[in-house]
Amino acid sequence: MTPNAFTCSTYIQGLCKHHSSDSGHQALRCFLEAKVPVDEFAYSAVIRGLCRDGNLDAAVDLQEEMLSRGLRTNSVVVGLILQGCCQAGEFSKVVSLFRRYKNADVYLDKFCYNMVMKGFCKLGKVEVAAALLTKMKVNHVHPDVINYTTVFSGYCDEGKLDEAMKLFEEMKRNGITPDVVLYNVLASGLARLGFTQEVKYLLNYMKDSGIEPNNGTYSVIIEGLATEGKLEDAEAFLAALENPSLDIYCSMVNAYCSEKRSDKAFALFIYLVEKGHILRKRSCLKLLSSLEHDIKKCIQLVKKVLELRANYSNIVCSRVINMLLRAGEIRKALELFNEMKANGINPDVVTYTTIMNLYCSIDHLKEAVNLFHDMEAKGVEPDVITYTVLLKGELKEIRCKRSRNREINNSNAVVGPFLYGKLMDVEPDPVMYTVLIDARCKENDMKGAMKFFKEMIDRGLQPDATAYTALLCGYLHVGDAAAAGLVCRLMLENQIEPDGILESVLDRHGKFLLDRNCLQ
Repeated sequence: MTPNAFTCSTYIQGLCKHHSSDSGHQALRCFLEAKVPVDEFAYSAVIRGLCRDGNLDAAVDLQEEMLSRGLRTNSVVVGLILQGCCQAGEFSKVVSLFRRYKNADVYLDKFCYNMVMKGFCKLGKVEVAAALLTKMKVNHVHPDVINYTTVFSGYCDEGKLDEAMKLFEEMKRNGITPDVVLYNVLASGLARLGFTQEVKYLLNYMKDSGIEPNNGTYSVIIEGLATEGKLEDAEAFLAALENPSLDIYCSMVNAYCSEKRSDKAFALFIYLVEKGHILRKRSCLKLLSSLEHDIKKCIQLVKKVLELRANYSNIVCSRVINMLLRAGEIRKALELFNEMKANGINPDVVTYTTIMNLYCSIDHLKEAVNLFHDMEAKGVEPDVITYTVLLKGELKEIRCKRSRNREINNSNAVVGPFLYGKLMDVEPDPVMYTVLIDARCKENDMKGAMKFFKEMIDRGLQPDATAYTALLCGYLHVGDAAAAGLVCRLMLENQIEPDGILESVLDRHGKFLLDRNCLQ
Protein backbone atom coordinates (compact mmCIF):
# COMPACT_ATOMS: atom_id res chain seq x y z
CA MET A 1 0.00 0.00 0.00
CA THR A 2 1.42 3.40 -1.00
CA PRO A 3 1.50 5.89 1.89
CA ASN A 4 -0.46 9.11 1.46
CA ALA A 5 0.48 12.65 2.54
CA PHE A 6 -1.19 12.27 5.94
CA THR A 7 0.71 9.03 6.70
CA CYS A 8 4.03 10.59 5.65
CA SER A 9 3.40 13.70 7.69
CA THR A 10 2.51 11.70 10.81
CA TYR A 11 5.59 9.50 10.43
CA ILE A 12 7.93 12.48 9.94
CA GLN A 13 6.43 14.37 12.89
CA GLY A 14 7.03 11.30 15.06
CA LEU A 15 10.66 11.07 13.97
CA CYS A 16 11.30 14.76 14.65
CA LYS A 17 9.62 14.59 18.05
CA HIS A 18 11.07 11.35 19.40
CA HIS A 19 14.37 11.03 17.52
CA SER A 20 16.00 13.94 15.72
CA SER A 21 15.39 16.48 13.00
CA ASP A 22 18.05 14.72 10.89
CA SER A 23 15.97 11.52 10.94
CA GLY A 24 12.89 13.46 9.88
CA HIS A 25 14.85 15.28 7.19
CA GLN A 26 16.18 12.01 5.76
CA ALA A 27 12.69 10.49 5.75
CA LEU A 28 11.35 13.55 3.92
CA ARG A 29 14.04 13.16 1.25
CA CYS A 30 13.25 9.44 0.87
CA PHE A 31 9.54 10.16 0.36
CA LEU A 32 10.28 12.87 -2.21
CA GLU A 33 12.66 10.62 -4.16
CA ALA A 34 10.03 7.87 -4.15
CA LYS A 35 7.48 10.36 -5.57
CA VAL A 36 5.30 9.94 -2.47
CA PRO A 37 3.07 13.01 -1.88
CA VAL A 38 4.39 15.21 0.93
CA ASP A 39 2.35 18.10 2.36
CA GLU A 40 3.20 21.32 4.21
CA PHE A 41 2.75 19.64 7.59
CA ALA A 42 5.65 17.27 6.91
CA TYR A 43 7.88 20.16 5.81
CA SER A 44 6.84 22.24 8.82
CA ALA A 45 7.63 19.41 11.25
CA VAL A 46 11.16 19.07 9.88
CA ILE A 47 11.72 22.84 9.84
CA ARG A 48 10.60 23.11 13.47
CA GLY A 49 12.97 20.28 14.39
CA LEU A 50 15.89 21.86 12.53
CA CYS A 51 15.28 25.19 14.29
CA ARG A 52 15.11 23.42 17.65
CA ASP A 53 18.44 21.69 16.93
CA GLY A 54 20.08 24.92 15.79
CA ASN A 55 20.45 23.87 12.14
CA LEU A 56 19.19 27.18 10.77
CA ASP A 57 20.73 27.02 7.30
CA ALA A 58 18.99 23.72 6.58
CA ALA A 59 15.72 25.11 7.98
CA VAL A 60 15.90 28.18 5.72
CA ASP A 61 16.75 26.04 2.67
CA LEU A 62 13.83 23.71 3.39
CA GLN A 63 11.48 26.68 3.81
CA GLU A 64 12.61 27.96 0.39
CA GLU A 65 12.04 24.52 -1.14
CA MET A 66 8.59 24.43 0.43
CA LEU A 67 7.65 27.80 -1.07
CA SER A 68 9.07 26.86 -4.48
CA ARG A 69 6.80 23.78 -4.50
CA GLY A 70 3.80 26.02 -3.95
CA LEU A 71 3.14 24.74 -0.43
CA ARG A 72 1.76 27.16 2.14
CA THR A 73 3.80 27.96 5.20
CA ASN A 74 2.59 29.73 8.35
CA SER A 75 3.69 32.41 10.78
CA VAL A 76 4.60 29.89 13.49
CA VAL A 77 7.22 28.19 11.30
CA VAL A 78 8.51 31.50 9.92
CA GLY A 79 8.64 32.91 13.45
CA LEU A 80 10.84 30.02 14.61
CA ILE A 81 13.29 30.65 11.76
CA LEU A 82 13.43 34.39 12.48
CA GLN A 83 13.82 33.74 16.22
CA GLY A 84 16.66 31.30 15.57
CA CYS A 85 18.47 33.87 13.44
CA CYS A 86 18.04 36.49 16.17
CA GLN A 87 19.43 34.13 18.80
CA ALA A 88 22.41 33.41 16.52
CA GLY A 89 23.04 37.16 16.13
CA GLU A 90 22.30 37.05 12.38
CA PHE A 91 20.22 40.22 12.38
CA SER A 92 20.76 41.14 8.72
CA LYS A 93 19.50 37.69 7.79
CA VAL A 94 16.38 38.26 9.91
CA VAL A 95 15.62 41.41 7.93
CA SER A 96 16.22 39.82 4.50
CA LEU A 97 14.16 36.71 5.34
CA PHE A 98 11.30 38.81 6.71
CA ARG A 99 11.18 40.74 3.42
CA ARG A 100 11.41 37.51 1.42
CA TYR A 101 8.45 35.96 3.24
CA LYS A 102 6.44 39.17 3.06
CA ASN A 103 6.97 39.34 -0.71
CA ALA A 104 5.86 35.70 -0.93
CA ASP A 105 2.53 36.70 0.68
CA VAL A 106 3.21 34.68 3.82
CA TYR A 107 1.06 35.89 6.71
CA LEU A 108 3.38 37.40 9.33
CA ASP A 109 2.02 37.76 12.86
CA LYS A 110 3.11 40.09 15.68
CA PHE A 111 5.79 37.60 16.79
CA CYS A 112 7.42 37.72 13.33
CA TYR A 113 7.24 41.51 13.37
CA ASN A 114 8.83 41.51 16.81
CA MET A 115 11.79 39.49 15.53
CA VAL A 116 12.45 41.85 12.62
CA MET A 117 12.03 44.87 14.93
CA LYS A 118 14.65 43.37 17.21
CA GLY A 119 16.86 42.83 14.17
CA PHE A 120 16.57 46.46 13.06
CA CYS A 121 17.26 47.70 16.61
CA LYS A 122 20.40 45.54 16.86
CA LEU A 123 21.53 46.90 13.49
CA GLY A 124 21.18 50.46 14.83
CA LYS A 125 18.04 51.18 12.76
CA VAL A 126 15.55 51.78 15.55
CA GLU A 127 13.62 54.35 13.46
CA VAL A 128 12.91 51.65 10.86
CA ALA A 129 11.72 49.36 13.67
CA ALA A 130 9.45 52.14 14.96
CA ALA A 131 7.98 52.67 11.47
CA LEU A 132 7.01 48.99 11.42
CA LEU A 133 4.59 49.63 14.30
CA THR A 134 2.54 51.76 11.91
CA LYS A 135 2.88 49.28 9.04
CA MET A 136 1.62 46.51 11.30
CA LYS A 137 -1.70 48.32 11.72
CA VAL A 138 -1.96 48.84 7.95
CA ASN A 139 -1.49 45.08 7.54
CA HIS A 140 -4.20 44.42 10.15
CA VAL A 141 -1.71 43.14 12.73
CA HIS A 142 -2.22 44.96 16.02
CA PRO A 143 0.97 45.70 17.99
CA ASP A 144 1.02 44.58 21.61
CA VAL A 145 3.09 45.57 24.64
CA ILE A 146 5.91 43.23 23.53
CA ASN A 147 6.26 44.96 20.15
CA TYR A 148 6.32 48.38 21.78
CA THR A 149 8.82 47.20 24.40
CA THR A 150 11.22 45.98 21.68
CA VAL A 151 11.30 49.37 19.95
CA PHE A 152 11.30 51.17 23.31
CA SER A 153 14.36 49.15 24.32
CA GLY A 154 16.05 50.07 21.03
CA TYR A 155 15.62 53.78 21.77
CA CYS A 156 16.92 53.34 25.33
CA ASP A 157 19.95 51.39 24.11
CA GLU A 158 20.84 54.31 21.84
CA GLY A 159 20.29 56.83 24.65
CA LYS A 160 17.28 58.38 22.86
CA LEU A 161 15.09 58.73 25.94
CA ASP A 162 13.00 61.56 24.44
CA GLU A 163 11.97 59.31 21.55
CA ALA A 164 11.37 56.45 23.97
CA MET A 165 9.02 58.59 26.08
CA LYS A 166 7.09 59.71 22.97
CA LEU A 167 6.59 56.04 22.13
CA PHE A 168 5.55 55.41 25.74
CA GLU A 169 2.80 58.06 25.47
CA GLU A 170 1.70 56.76 22.04
CA MET A 171 1.39 53.31 23.48
CA LYS A 172 -0.86 54.51 26.30
CA ARG A 173 -3.00 56.51 23.84
CA ASN A 174 -3.53 53.31 21.88
CA GLY A 175 -4.89 51.64 24.98
CA ILE A 176 -1.87 49.42 25.65
CA THR A 177 -0.87 49.30 29.31
CA PRO A 178 2.89 49.25 30.01
CA ASP A 179 4.00 46.22 32.01
CA VAL A 180 6.86 45.71 34.46
CA VAL A 181 9.18 44.54 31.64
CA LEU A 182 8.84 47.85 29.82
CA TYR A 183 9.34 49.80 33.04
CA ASN A 184 12.48 47.76 33.73
CA VAL A 185 13.83 48.71 30.30
CA LEU A 186 13.21 52.37 31.10
CA ALA A 187 14.77 52.04 34.56
CA SER A 188 17.86 50.46 33.02
CA GLY A 189 18.10 53.23 30.40
CA LEU A 190 17.83 55.98 33.02
CA ALA A 191 20.40 54.31 35.26
CA ARG A 192 22.88 53.77 32.40
CA LEU A 193 22.66 57.49 31.60
CA GLY A 194 23.31 58.35 35.25
CA PHE A 195 19.84 59.79 35.98
CA THR A 196 19.73 58.62 39.60
CA GLN A 197 16.98 61.00 40.72
CA GLU A 198 14.80 60.16 37.73
CA VAL A 199 15.13 56.46 38.60
CA LYS A 200 13.62 57.18 42.03
CA TYR A 201 10.75 59.12 40.45
CA LEU A 202 10.12 56.20 38.09
CA LEU A 203 9.89 53.71 40.97
CA ASN A 204 7.28 55.90 42.68
CA TYR A 205 5.39 56.31 39.39
CA MET A 206 5.31 52.54 38.91
CA LYS A 207 3.86 52.01 42.38
CA ASP A 208 1.28 54.76 41.84
CA SER A 209 0.30 53.01 38.59
CA GLY A 210 -0.26 49.75 40.45
CA ILE A 211 2.87 48.05 39.13
CA GLU A 212 5.18 46.75 41.82
CA PRO A 213 8.91 46.87 40.98
CA ASN A 214 10.44 43.38 41.03
CA ASN A 215 13.93 41.96 41.51
CA GLY A 216 14.64 42.64 37.85
CA THR A 217 13.81 46.33 38.32
CA TYR A 218 16.24 46.80 41.19
CA SER A 219 18.91 44.66 39.53
CA VAL A 220 18.97 46.62 36.24
CA ILE A 221 19.15 49.88 38.19
CA ILE A 222 22.17 48.72 40.22
CA GLU A 223 24.03 47.36 37.20
CA GLY A 224 23.04 50.39 35.11
CA LEU A 225 24.38 52.88 37.67
CA ALA A 226 27.62 50.92 37.94
CA THR A 227 28.01 50.90 34.15
CA GLU A 228 27.83 54.70 34.22
CA GLY A 229 30.60 54.72 36.84
CA LYS A 230 28.26 55.65 39.68
CA LEU A 231 29.25 52.77 41.92
CA GLU A 232 28.63 54.77 45.10
CA ASP A 233 25.10 55.59 43.91
CA ALA A 234 24.53 51.89 43.26
CA GLU A 235 25.75 51.06 46.78
CA ALA A 236 23.50 53.73 48.28
CA PHE A 237 20.54 52.44 46.27
CA LEU A 238 21.16 48.89 47.57
CA ALA A 239 21.54 50.12 51.15
CA ALA A 240 18.18 51.93 50.95
CA LEU A 241 16.28 48.77 49.97
CA GLU A 242 14.42 46.80 52.60
CA ASN A 243 15.39 43.13 52.70
CA PRO A 244 17.12 42.94 49.29
CA SER A 245 16.79 39.54 47.65
CA LEU A 246 19.71 37.33 46.68
CA ASP A 247 19.21 38.31 43.02
CA ILE A 248 19.69 41.97 43.92
CA TYR A 249 22.87 41.19 45.86
CA CYS A 250 24.08 39.22 42.84
CA SER A 251 23.57 42.32 40.70
CA MET A 252 25.79 44.27 43.08
CA VAL A 253 28.47 41.57 42.79
CA ASN A 254 28.18 41.76 38.99
CA ALA A 255 28.52 45.54 39.17
CA TYR A 256 31.64 45.34 41.33
CA CYS A 257 33.22 42.81 38.97
CA SER A 258 32.41 44.91 35.89
CA GLU A 259 34.07 47.90 37.53
CA LYS A 260 37.11 45.78 38.48
CA ARG A 261 36.39 46.00 42.21
CA SER A 262 36.87 42.31 42.93
CA ASP A 263 37.84 43.17 46.53
CA LYS A 264 34.36 44.56 47.22
CA ALA A 265 32.69 41.77 45.27
CA PHE A 266 34.54 39.15 47.33
CA ALA A 267 33.68 40.94 50.59
CA LEU A 268 29.98 40.88 49.63
CA PHE A 269 30.31 37.18 48.73
CA ILE A 270 31.70 36.43 52.22
CA TYR A 271 28.93 38.53 53.83
CA LEU A 272 26.28 36.47 52.03
CA VAL A 273 27.99 33.17 52.86
CA GLU A 274 28.04 34.07 56.55
CA LYS A 275 24.27 34.50 56.30
CA GLY A 276 23.96 31.07 54.68
CA HIS A 277 23.45 32.31 51.10
CA ILE A 278 25.45 31.39 48.02
CA LEU A 279 25.62 33.47 44.84
CA ARG A 280 23.76 32.48 41.71
CA LYS A 281 25.90 30.55 39.23
CA ARG A 282 26.43 33.45 36.79
CA SER A 283 27.54 35.86 39.50
CA CYS A 284 29.80 33.33 41.21
CA LEU A 285 31.58 32.48 37.96
CA LYS A 286 31.96 36.18 37.16
CA LEU A 287 33.51 36.74 40.59
CA LEU A 288 35.81 33.76 40.10
CA SER A 289 37.03 35.17 36.78
CA SER A 290 37.74 38.54 38.38
CA LEU A 291 39.78 36.80 41.12
CA GLU A 292 41.82 34.75 38.66
CA HIS A 293 45.15 36.24 39.78
CA ASP A 294 44.39 35.91 43.49
CA ILE A 295 44.82 32.17 44.10
CA LYS A 296 44.27 32.48 47.85
CA LYS A 297 40.82 34.04 47.42
CA CYS A 298 39.93 31.56 44.65
CA ILE A 299 40.61 28.70 47.07
CA GLN A 300 38.54 30.43 49.77
CA LEU A 301 35.70 30.86 47.29
CA VAL A 302 35.67 27.24 46.15
CA LYS A 303 35.76 25.96 49.73
CA LYS A 304 32.70 28.08 50.61
CA VAL A 305 30.93 26.84 47.48
CA LEU A 306 31.65 23.25 48.53
CA GLU A 307 30.59 23.97 52.10
CA LEU A 308 27.19 25.28 51.02
CA ARG A 309 26.87 22.54 48.37
CA ALA A 310 25.98 24.85 45.48
CA ASN A 311 24.51 22.96 42.52
CA TYR A 312 27.28 24.33 40.30
CA SER A 313 30.14 23.21 42.62
CA ASN A 314 31.68 20.95 39.95
CA ILE A 315 32.08 23.87 37.52
CA VAL A 316 33.74 26.10 40.13
CA CYS A 317 36.05 23.27 41.25
CA SER A 318 37.07 22.52 37.66
CA ARG A 319 37.91 26.15 36.95
CA VAL A 320 39.92 26.58 40.15
CA ILE A 321 41.83 23.35 39.46
CA ASN A 322 42.81 24.74 36.04
CA MET A 323 43.81 28.06 37.62
CA LEU A 324 46.01 26.24 40.13
CA LEU A 325 47.67 24.17 37.42
CA ARG A 326 48.36 27.29 35.33
CA ALA A 327 49.93 28.84 38.43
CA GLY A 328 52.09 25.75 38.97
CA GLU A 329 50.27 24.80 42.19
CA ILE A 330 50.14 21.07 41.42
CA ARG A 331 49.79 19.88 45.01
CA LYS A 332 46.90 22.26 45.72
CA ALA A 333 45.17 21.22 42.47
CA LEU A 334 45.33 17.55 43.47
CA GLU A 335 44.11 18.37 47.00
CA LEU A 336 41.11 20.22 45.59
CA PHE A 337 40.35 17.38 43.18
CA ASN A 338 40.36 14.87 46.06
CA GLU A 339 38.30 17.22 48.26
CA MET A 340 35.80 17.55 45.43
CA LYS A 341 35.38 13.77 45.27
CA ALA A 342 35.24 13.48 49.07
CA ASN A 343 32.26 15.87 49.03
CA GLY A 344 30.41 13.54 46.68
CA ILE A 345 30.80 15.83 43.67
CA ASN A 346 31.60 13.92 40.50
CA PRO A 347 34.16 15.69 38.29
CA ASP A 348 33.25 15.93 34.62
CA VAL A 349 35.24 14.38 31.79
CA VAL A 350 37.27 17.59 31.31
CA THR A 351 38.39 17.68 34.96
CA TYR A 352 39.21 13.97 35.04
CA THR A 353 41.23 14.30 31.83
CA THR A 354 43.04 17.38 33.16
CA ILE A 355 44.20 15.49 36.26
CA MET A 356 45.14 12.41 34.19
CA ASN A 357 47.24 14.67 31.98
CA LEU A 358 48.89 16.08 35.10
CA TYR A 359 49.77 12.58 36.35
CA CYS A 360 51.15 11.62 32.94
CA SER A 361 53.27 14.79 32.79
CA ILE A 362 54.94 13.92 36.12
CA ASP A 363 55.44 10.26 35.09
CA HIS A 364 52.70 8.82 37.32
CA LEU A 365 50.96 6.76 34.64
CA LYS A 366 49.62 4.20 37.10
CA GLU A 367 47.73 6.93 39.01
CA ALA A 368 46.33 8.24 35.71
CA VAL A 369 45.03 4.78 34.80
CA ASN A 370 43.52 4.30 38.28
CA LEU A 371 41.73 7.60 37.77
CA PHE A 372 40.48 6.39 34.39
CA HIS A 373 38.94 3.32 36.06
CA ASP A 374 37.39 5.53 38.77
CA MET A 375 35.95 7.73 36.05
CA GLU A 376 34.32 4.78 34.31
CA ALA A 377 32.99 3.43 37.62
CA LYS A 378 31.33 6.80 38.27
CA GLY A 379 29.59 6.65 34.89
CA VAL A 380 31.58 9.50 33.34
CA GLU A 381 32.11 8.75 29.65
CA PRO A 382 35.73 9.19 28.46
CA ASP A 383 36.20 11.14 25.25
CA VAL A 384 38.84 11.05 22.55
CA ILE A 385 41.02 13.53 24.48
CA THR A 386 41.01 11.24 27.53
CA TYR A 387 42.28 8.31 25.47
CA THR A 388 44.85 10.50 23.73
CA VAL A 389 46.23 11.67 27.09
CA LEU A 390 46.59 8.08 28.34
CA LEU A 391 48.10 6.94 25.05
CA LYS A 392 50.71 9.71 25.12
CA GLY A 393 51.43 8.88 28.76
CA GLU A 394 52.07 5.21 27.97
CA LEU A 395 54.25 6.00 24.96
CA LYS A 396 56.26 8.41 27.07
CA GLU A 397 56.81 5.72 29.71
CA ILE A 398 57.89 3.19 27.07
CA ARG A 399 60.44 5.66 25.65
CA CYS A 400 61.78 6.37 29.14
CA LYS A 401 62.24 2.65 29.82
CA ARG A 402 64.00 2.17 26.49
CA SER A 403 66.34 5.07 27.20
CA ARG A 404 67.30 3.28 30.42
CA ASN A 405 67.74 0.00 28.46
CA ARG A 406 64.94 -1.63 30.43
CA GLU A 407 62.99 -4.48 28.85
CA ILE A 408 59.46 -3.68 27.76
CA ASN A 409 57.00 -6.43 28.56
CA ASN A 410 53.58 -5.73 27.07
CA SER A 411 51.93 -8.12 29.50
CA ASN A 412 53.09 -5.88 32.36
CA ALA A 413 52.21 -2.58 30.68
CA VAL A 414 50.29 -0.20 32.92
CA VAL A 415 47.82 0.79 30.21
CA GLY A 416 48.17 -2.39 28.22
CA PRO A 417 45.92 -3.79 25.51
CA PHE A 418 42.72 -2.49 27.16
CA LEU A 419 43.47 1.04 25.95
CA TYR A 420 43.95 -0.01 22.34
CA GLY A 421 40.70 -1.96 22.51
CA LYS A 422 38.81 1.04 23.83
CA LEU A 423 40.24 3.27 21.11
CA MET A 424 37.90 1.44 18.75
CA ASP A 425 34.91 2.65 20.79
CA VAL A 426 35.55 6.34 20.17
CA GLU A 427 35.76 8.49 17.05
CA PRO A 428 39.48 9.36 16.77
CA ASP A 429 40.41 12.96 16.04
CA PRO A 430 43.53 14.33 14.26
CA VAL A 431 45.42 14.66 17.56
CA MET A 432 44.92 10.99 18.45
CA TYR A 433 45.98 9.85 14.99
CA THR A 434 49.08 12.06 15.20
CA VAL A 435 50.02 10.43 18.52
CA LEU A 436 49.56 6.96 16.98
CA ILE A 437 51.60 7.90 13.88
CA ASP A 438 54.38 9.36 16.02
CA ALA A 439 54.43 6.24 18.22
CA ARG A 440 54.80 3.92 15.21
CA CYS A 441 57.54 6.14 13.75
CA LYS A 442 59.50 6.03 16.99
CA GLU A 443 59.26 2.23 16.83
CA ASN A 444 60.63 2.40 13.24
CA ASP A 445 57.36 0.77 12.18
CA MET A 446 56.78 2.94 9.13
CA LYS A 447 54.28 0.50 7.67
CA GLY A 448 52.12 0.90 10.79
CA ALA A 449 52.60 4.69 10.76
CA MET A 450 51.48 4.93 7.13
CA LYS A 451 48.50 2.69 7.91
CA PHE A 452 47.30 5.18 10.53
CA PHE A 453 48.08 8.11 8.20
CA LYS A 454 45.96 6.64 5.39
CA GLU A 455 43.18 5.65 7.78
CA MET A 456 43.13 9.22 9.06
CA ILE A 457 42.65 10.60 5.54
CA ASP A 458 40.03 7.94 4.70
CA ARG A 459 38.02 9.16 7.70
CA GLY A 460 38.01 12.67 6.23
CA LEU A 461 40.48 14.03 8.79
CA GLN A 462 43.14 16.42 7.50
CA PRO A 463 46.66 15.71 8.85
CA ASP A 464 48.36 18.87 10.10
CA ALA A 465 52.03 19.91 10.09
CA THR A 466 52.67 17.89 13.27
CA ALA A 467 51.49 14.64 11.67
CA TYR A 468 53.59 15.29 8.55
CA THR A 469 56.61 16.09 10.74
CA ALA A 470 56.29 12.79 12.61
CA LEU A 471 56.00 10.84 9.36
CA LEU A 472 58.86 12.69 7.64
CA CYS A 473 61.19 12.24 10.62
CA GLY A 474 60.31 8.56 10.76
CA TYR A 475 61.22 7.96 7.12
CA LEU A 476 64.41 10.00 7.42
CA HIS A 477 65.41 8.02 10.51
CA VAL A 478 65.12 4.71 8.65
CA GLY A 479 66.88 6.21 5.60
CA ASP A 480 63.93 5.94 3.20
CA ALA A 481 64.52 9.08 1.13
CA ALA A 482 61.91 8.20 -1.51
CA ALA A 483 59.12 7.90 1.06
CA ALA A 484 60.29 11.09 2.82
CA GLY A 485 60.14 12.92 -0.51
CA LEU A 486 56.62 11.60 -1.09
CA VAL A 487 55.57 13.01 2.29
CA CYS A 488 57.02 16.40 1.31
CA ARG A 489 55.13 16.38 -2.00
CA LEU A 490 51.88 15.46 -0.22
CA MET A 491 52.41 18.44 2.07
CA LEU A 492 52.84 20.79 -0.86
CA GLU A 493 49.80 19.38 -2.68
CA ASN A 494 47.65 19.82 0.42
CA GLN A 495 49.07 23.31 1.09
CA ILE A 496 50.24 22.42 4.60
CA GLU A 497 52.12 25.33 6.14
CA PRO A 498 55.26 23.97 7.87
CA ASP A 499 55.62 24.77 11.57
CA GLY A 500 58.93 25.66 13.25
CA ILE A 501 59.92 22.04 13.90
CA LEU A 502 59.16 20.93 10.36
CA GLU A 503 61.09 23.87 8.90
CA SER A 504 64.18 22.91 10.91
CA VAL A 505 63.85 19.28 9.72
CA LEU A 506 63.68 20.42 6.09
CA ASP A 507 66.65 22.76 6.62
CA ARG A 508 68.73 19.85 7.94
CA HIS A 509 67.67 17.19 5.44
CA GLY A 510 66.63 19.14 2.34
CA LYS A 511 69.97 18.59 0.57
CA PHE A 512 69.81 14.85 1.33
CA LEU A 513 66.40 14.64 -0.37
CA LEU A 514 67.44 16.80 -3.34
CA ASP A 515 70.58 14.74 -3.96
CA ARG A 516 68.35 11.67 -4.34
CA ASN A 517 65.87 13.47 -6.64
CA CYS A 518 63.12 13.07 -4.03
CA LEU A 519 61.84 16.65 -4.13
CA GLN A 520 61.37 17.00 -7.89
